[in-house]
Amino acid sequence: MSDNLPNDNTSKEIDIITIFNLIGKAFKSLLDQIIKLLKYLFESFILLALFIKRNFKKLLIAGAIGFLVGSVSDYFEESFYTSTMVVEPNFQTSSQLIETLKLYNQLVKSKDSTRLSEILNITESEANAIMTISIKPKMNGNTKLKNFNEFVKEADTMTLKRLSYEEYEANLEITDYSQYYITVNTTERGFYKKLERAFLNFPVADFSKNLQKAEIQNLEKKENTINKVLVKIDSLRNDYKKIMLSETTLDGAKDTGSGTNFYLAAEGKRPTNELKLFELEMSYNRMLEDVNKEKALKTNIINVVSGFQVIGIKVKEKNLKWFVIVSLILGVFFILLGNFYNYLIAYESKIKNK
Repeated sequence: MSDNLPNDNTSKEIDIITIFNLIGKAFKSLLDQIIKLLKYLFESFILLALFIKRNFKKLLIAGAIGFLVGSVSDYFEESFYTSTMVVEPNFQTSSQLIETLKLYNQLVKSKDSTRLSEILNITESEANAIMTISIKPKMNGNTKLKNFNEFVKEADTMTLKRLSYEEYEANLEITDYSQYYITVNTTERGFYKKLERAFLNFPVADFSKNLQKAEIQNLEKKENTINKVLVKIDSLRNDYKKIMLSETTLDGAKDTGSGTNFYLAAEGKRPTNELKLFELEMSYNRMLEDVNKEKALKTNIINVVSGFQVIGIKVKEKNLKWFVIVSLILGVFFILLGNFYNYLIAYESKIKNK
């Protein structure tokens, strides 16, 4: 067996050398690829620099034309006014609100100011001043997570196993959100509050009205029940105080040391009972607060989280940078087209000479 040891060591050394050679080749290959990429990027940069150098005057002229046209366009561009309100629809009226505002915007696009003024209860000149009416959901990461948590509370276990947050987010529709931005752009700035009143009084289906009526009635019943319980708790507390005072008077008369000494019953029953009444009252008061908050949220078909400003904010679109960018792109396109045309002429003459 001792004769085989040198051969085994030699074999191991060969394997280690082979592994190091393979690692070295892999690093060399990776390094070669990185060098090729850097070389390609450098050559591309040089070609771009040469292209700009050869056509600098043409590109400068194209940029100057874009700057001039853009400046003139911005100078004559009419300013407009914009205002945004945030609303929270109740009783499944989100889709109705969205479709109604889409209809209003369609009337704006079709310049049907007469019908629009009748629907919104504004003058025809004010209807003509409306440029766009748009609605979009108020959404961010926190809102989506909050909605997903609400969905999780209501969904069954099998649904949750099949649905991830990413899938839930991908399947969200515009009607699935709780709050919305309504934005109106106009050429006049003084009638946004009229539009706000008109939007809040949009046509509502009987189904939603019945839902609201039932919800308000249920909340009022709950409020009446809680108030009755609070009255009973208050009455019990008064009765309990009377009993305590009468017992205290009797206990004080028995005590020869002092007529004003308060006697506590064994095991502290009186304070415990009074504490229970107090805790019960606090619990029902919290329930009453929740009911009042719910009533405030459900009193209107649409809650206004943030209304339109009294007058809109003045806005003027700036198109200068886009004109410059488009001019430069067109300049590069025509330069390349000219170079290709010259190449075709040279290639054609080369064929003829053959």
